Amino acid sequence: MTTNKRLYYLDWLRVLAFGLLFVFHSWRPFDHLEWHIKNEDQHTVFDILTLFTHGWRMHVIFLVSGAGTYFAMRC
Repeated sequence: MTTNKRLYYLDWLRVLAFGLLFVFHSWRPFDHLEWHIKNEDQHTVFDILTLFTHGWRMHVIFLVSGAGTYFAMRC
């Protein structure tokens, strides 16, 4: 019999990753980079945020999803 201990840091990483996903797509109309829709009011701060998070945000989501799948499928 195996005991499954909950990894709360992984749960919080998942919450933060998907929270960032929501906020990321919410600020995209306000940066100067190419996107599906754009607003007239654009600001450079959103450009900096987009360039900072664009390189690693999807990697974090795949990491948390893969870890969740791994822990769900082990016996």
